[in-house]
Amino acid sequence: MANIPYYITSPIIAHLLGEIDDLENKNRANIEDIILMVQEEVARRIVATEKSSGKQYGLLTILSQFWADCSILRPVGRRSFYPAPKVNSALVSMKVRKEPLLKLSDYSFFRKVIKAGFAQRRKTLKNCLLNAGFDRSKTEEALTKIGLDENIRGEKLSVEQFGKLAEALK
Repeated sequence: MANIPYYITSPIIAHLLGEIDDLENKNRANIEDIILMVQEEVARRIVATEKSSGKQYGLLTILSQFWADCSILRPVGRRSFYPAPKVNSALVSMKVRKEPLLKLSDYSFFRKVIKAGFAQRRKTLKNCLLNAGFDRSKTEEALTKIGLDENIRGEKLSVEQFGKLAEALK
């Protein structure tokens, strides 16, 4: 349980949970619950879904939800602190899983697909994958195989769809 410096929230979460492809993370193995005070905007990113608005859903969302069940316990207004910061906060709960959200054949490849999918938010998923060095024919075939429009953007895919895409691309 901690009130962490807001500017290093993502690295702290990655350190506690481990990266997506870090299956033997020693920190995560010893933690059941994480409760953090974070900037409200970051809290919304942690619990976002592919249906969330704007830029909320992204790499931090997938990393957090891949290894934990995440929820916002309560908002905390800026006036709760003295001196008052410029942003509101929220208390976030992360119930750590012993097993990842998805069973995949290659977690490093899955991480690579996710990073590519969010690398350029203004571009389609297909173009993001191509720019990241994925083969054009395999990319088009994989998108068709799992029933995704080739004009879809990465932030519209659920974690499960990213998993299916990674498996199809592999």
